[in-house]
Amino acid sequence: MTSQKANVKTQIDAAVNWLLMSGVQVQSENPLHHQGFVCWYDRETETMPYVYSEITGYLTTLMCALYDDRRDERCLTSARGAGDWLVRTAQQMKGGFRCLYPIQSTRFDYKFSQIFTFDCGVIINGLVNVFRATGAAPYLAAAVTVGDWIVREVQKPNGAFYPVYDVDKDEFLESDQEWSLCSGSYHTKVAIGLINLFDLTGNTKYRDAAVKACDFALSFQQPDGRFVSFPAEGGTNSHPHAYSAEGLWVVGSVLKRQDYLDASAKATEWLFKWQSPEGIIPRHFHNGEALYNERVDILAQSLRLAAIHIGDGRLTLDLKAKLDTLVTVILRNQAESDDSRVNGGFYFGRLSDGSVMPHVNVWVTAFAIQGLSLYASVLDGTYRFNPLFMV
Repeated sequence: MTSQKANVKTQIDAAVNWLLMSGVQVQSENPLHHQGFVCWYDRETETMPYVYSEITGYLTTLMCALYDDRRDERCLTSARGAGDWLVRTAQQMKGGFRCLYPIQSTRFDYKFSQIFTFDCGVIINGLVNVFRATGAAPYLAAAVTVGDWIVREVQKPNGAFYPVYDVDKDEFLESDQEWSLCSGSYHTKVAIGLINLFDLTGNTKYRDAAVKACDFALSFQQPDGRFVSFPAEGGTNSHPHAYSAEGLWVVGSVLKRQDYLDASAKATEWLFKWQSPEGIIPRHFHNGEALYNERVDILAQSLRLAAIHIGDGRLTLDLKAKLDTLVTVILRNQAESDDSRVNGGFYFGRLSDGSVMPHVNVWVTAFAIQGLSLYASVLDGTYRFNPLFMV
């Protein structure tokens, strides 16, 4: 192994250690927070603002994947704790999961009353994965409950999903003002949870719902590979664009659907068509113009998608120079500090206006771990990736 490869492995290990040891998985006497994962650690205020259901779902899957790879019991313990918090605290009577549980008051507190369908799909995947790892029935029961609710009440006849359910108002919400409030192609991430549930149980209603979601997503893809994020204006945010490609790859891999796999690869090529010479993938694409203020989750998602499609043979290592510059940008956003609350995690990056965020971010770190690990495995010839471990 070259010194460069060894260095990347060391940085991946530091990121895993941050997730396990920094306190971002809350240990608290307050049951509303205990064992859930927070959104980020804010270096300026020294706070972790809220426990986040979506991110706890991601980390449940990531910790299962890390346990499968490393056999580190700490990872399985973390996954079980995250799953326990989701089932014990966040799941509501209909089956969905409240978006967040505030630790400090923020401008996002209103989301306590909201259930995002996207989050539920991510959480289904996490719960099925921790069931596979442990055999503990409550995880599967919770996944089935929310999966049945999504199939029965949340999916529309055309395959789209209502994006948000308000618990207090007992109604679904939609808006074209934000991509996450639209029924969009990014909901292929919901299909990941559903296809995992199908793969485990054999119940075809979950497979059929996943296929309908993916078919709906394809209607948003343009001839150049770009997924439209804002139907009203035709623009694209690379974050949900990458989500769309990720879900299509997972479902395509499980069901051997070449059309989904090809659409995912084409979406990945589009990201790198717009990569800057510095290595940055644009965060937004509006009216034919790209915005390059770096958002590290997008960079990590792009690296992961490229590694997957190269590893599977749909793309080639002709992208290597672009990927190497991308890795450099990602790694420069990893925190180095004597403070264990910070060291090893990855920063969010910048807002659209260029402002630097002081957030050492949990989901960015999870995406970076997978992206860097997969690319390293492609380079050393050991690539393998269980699609159901996608976070």
